[in-house]
This record gives sequence, structure tokens and C-alpha cells, in this order.
Amino acid sequence: MIPPLCLDPPKGARVLDMCAAPGGKTFMLLEAVRHEGLVIANDLDRERLTRLVKAARNLVPHGMASALELRIGDGRKFHLQNPDTTPENTPPTEPSDPPPSWHIPSKHQGKPPPLRFPSTRTIHQPFTHILLDTPCTGTGTISLREPTTYKHWSSPTSLQYLQKLTRTQKSLLQTGLSLLAPSGTLVYSTCAISVEENEQVVSDVLEEFGEGKVEIVDVGAPERGKAFGSGVGSYGGRRFVEGMERCLRVFPDGEYEGFFVCKLRKVG
Repeated sequence: MIPPLCLDPPKGARVLDMCAAPGGKTFMLLEAVRHEGLVIANDLDRERLTRLVKAARNLVPHGMASALELRIGDGRKFHLQNPDTTPENTPPTEPSDPPPSWHIPSKHQGKPPPLRFPSTRTIHQPFTHILLDTPCTGTGTISLREPTTYKHWSSPTSLQYLQKLTRTQKSLLQTGLSLLAPSGTLVYSTCAISVEENEQVVSDVLEEFGEGKVEIVDVGAPERGKAFGSGVGSYGGRRFVEGMERCLRVFPDGEYEGFFVCKLRKVG
């Protein structure tokens, strides 16, 4: 649960959780923004999103239910209706789809209504904070007792699997940054320890955005122990963009699983 702590949205923030299910991080973000803010939780997998709904009905106080909006679909396909707007100068706009029916029914309402998730990809206002806990190979969570955690690496197509994931990660990060308001914050994280999915993805995307448009800021993690380290500044003869040492690497040991966290700020 390090990524939402590093994102640290204030009360009233407008937040997008791009790959939200099963929902633990979403609920931490909702607790931070309270009913004054908004958390849009998106996921591509309907089954996983349904589990998030069931958890929300048990965990989200009724007074905060209006601050949580659920969407289903590919986060790479989100687009901002007007890229020149900011959360401060854009009037609220109703979504084109009906609101999601995940709300917590009272004892007088009987059974919950059928689940209905908006699938619109249009975003009417940019976000002040975005969490992108992206799909990854999960190399930080490999366990010899659990073959499912390393099955992809015993396949002759393991390299293609990694390459496909990094393409998805780059596309998600590009989209996330395009939805971010000026001076907004995005946290990119994986439970992988491979440089290809972490520093290399961040560096590739920041280079495409252009120098000075997005900066890496310190993640603000708690005091780092022996399992905690900084990001890698170079790999395979390539030098990455400036600031990678401000990223956080958590190495798997008896207490922690492997993780990578990078905090980005959109200059403006």
C-alpha cells in the first residue's frame, strides 16, 4: 500500500485510480479526499471490479459514497475533452452514461440494484492526482511455492510477454500524464523489479514528453531500511532521465515484496 501513501492527495482532491481493482488502494485514496473530493476508480476486468464493488459496500461510509465513481474499460483509451481546462475553471459536467449503481443500500431498499458501470472514456476535467499501479510481470512477488507467480518466465515466449507489458505500461503512463492538471501529481508503480518495466518505461515516456514538462520528485517514503533503495540511473549502457534516484525500490525479503514507485509532477 505504499503508492497511495506516496501520492498523498489532500482533502477535496480529484483523483483517478487507473488500474483500481481489487480496491485496497482505491479505499485509501477515498479516505484521503473524503466526501469533498472525487475518486474515479477504473479497471479493465469486470470480475475484479465487481469484487471492488462488494468491498465498497462493506467499507465505504454512506456519507462518502458520492465521492467514489467506478468505470470499466481500458485506461489507455481515456481522453480529456478539453486539454486546456483545469479543475478550477471547468464547470461540472454530467457524464454521458448513467451513474454507477454500486451504492450501499439501506435496510429499507432491499437488495442492491444490478451492477452498472459507465464505460465512457471521456474525461471532462483533468485530475490533480493520478495513481497508476500498472499491470506488470510481478517479479517482485515470485514465490517458489506458487508456480503461478513465475509461469510466464518458464515459457519460450517470456521475452514477448515482457515486451507486450512494457508497451502497455508506456501507453498507460502517456495517457495518465495527458489527463493530469498542471502542477498535478502522478504516481507510477509496479510490483516488478525489472528495470525494463520501471526506470526504462518512465524514462522513455518523459523523453517523449520533452524536457522540462514533467519532473521526477522524491516519493516522500518513510525512513528507508535495508530493503529500500533508490531508482537506477543507468542500465545496459543507457543513461536515463535526470532524477531516477528520487524513485523508490523495495527489494523482496522476509518482510517486503518487491516494488517500484516513481512520483511525477507535471510542470505548469
